Amino acid sequence: MKASATSPRYIALIAAISVAVLVVGMLAKPKKQESQPVISEGEELRLRKLVQKKALDDMAGYLSEAAAGVLPCVVRLKVPDSSGVVWNDAGVVITAAASGQFPPLVDLMAPGGTTLRARTTAAAVGFPVAVIQAPGQSRLRPVKKINPSLIRPGQWLVAVWRQSSGEAAFAPGLLIGVSPSTCGEFRFLEVQSNIPQTSTMAGGGVFDLDGNMVALMIRCGGQPAAMASNDVEAALRQYSDA
Repeated sequence: MKASATSPRYIALIAAISVAVLVVGMLAKPKKQESQPVISEGEELRLRKLVQKKALDDMAGYLSEAAAGVLPCVVRLKVPDSSGVVWNDAGVVITAAASGQFPPLVDLMAPGGTTLRARTTAAAVGFPVAVIQAPGQSRLRPVKKINPSLIRPGQWLVAVWRQSSGEAAFAPGLLIGVSPSTCGEFRFLEVQSNIPQTSTMAGGGVFDLDGNMVALMIRCGGQPAAMASNDVEAALRQYSDA
């Protein structure tokens, strides 16, 4: 039996449907969002530049700290005018070979400013590196070394050397990779990076941000190059076998 339009059951049914529609409508209605501040395009650009500048400042500070951490391992050689890297606890210093005959005695400016008279123990015309022996009890700090093949391309490197005054200098860059190269008859792996190399950097080191020496900066045919640290070790063995 159908309910009439005026029956209590019909009226109750219509009321229930109306309430249901009202509830569904309230649930479906989007919540009122809190008003958000409107940032102009110019202000957004300014904020973005501030964030980028902060990131660059932080990175510059980090690279500077990395360079300062390895600086005690880098010395200045007065004759020839180049830097050198302390290779071991015995006071052996490795540097880039000179274009001509390497002098038998070299004045070495230690990190503290003290000048030491060092002795050349291995050098040959046309060979990329020279070996110098600092006097005993010089307390020079040796570098830590790493094979550059263990570092992924794109990682940060920092070249560290000393200027003629003995003051520190450094230049950061990114590792590109390694490639075979030769200097005279000596074959070595050259560390490729976007660090701008100059002849004034010769004898300095290229380091990763953990303080490991990746390469020695040498002169080869009048051009600067970065010799992988493990090939510097090979050069020392070649000297000892000669």
